[in-house]
Amino acid sequence: MTNSIQLEELRELFIRYGCSSFHMARDGYSDEYDRIPPQKKKEWTDEYRADLLSRFESDPCDGHATSQFLHILGSDEEQLVDTLLNAIEVNQKRIDSLSKIIISERFRDHLQKRRIKHPGRKARMRDLGILLLESARGEPQSIAPRYKEMKYMTGKLDTAEIIERASKCLSTLEGMRTSRSEQCR
Repeated sequence: MTNSIQLEELRELFIRYGCSSFHMARDGYSDEYDRIPPQKKKEWTDEYRADLLSRFESDPCDGHATSQFLHILGSDEEQLVDTLLNAIEVNQKRIDSLSKIIISERFRDHLQKRRIKHPGRKARMRDLGILLLESARGEPQSIAPRYKEMKYMTGKLDTAEIIERASKCLSTLEGMRTSRSEQCR
């Protein structure tokens, strides 16, 4: 049995690793993950998801929150994507160019890996990604201050690179509009 102090430590560890058994196991925390009761995993994942969505709504340039939100969706929770898409649509004018590209790249990755099954949801995600990318290419380039502070972003913040990333992702998403699989539906 796990006592309340141990449970709180497990919760902190679980949240720190983005509610991911893979990430916990990779860093040697498989036993800790296995000690978490299933109902607590669900409860903490729901809390984490709500926190990520809140972070995104308060700072739409938080690409990490968006990426993590998409990452923790289970196959039976696809409808929660609508919550994120709604938040992005409402806040899109507040999102900087680089964040728009990062969000669209996450959309592309999810669509390419076929993690989104519902045809209408797939189309909505693709179309919102296209809209974000078109606006990122057509507006003066803006970069959230957080990216400028990250050392690994050095060399990735110049206008030409941002426009190139947007163009590549845009090409892929637009190609999904005309894919044979979608034409057959």
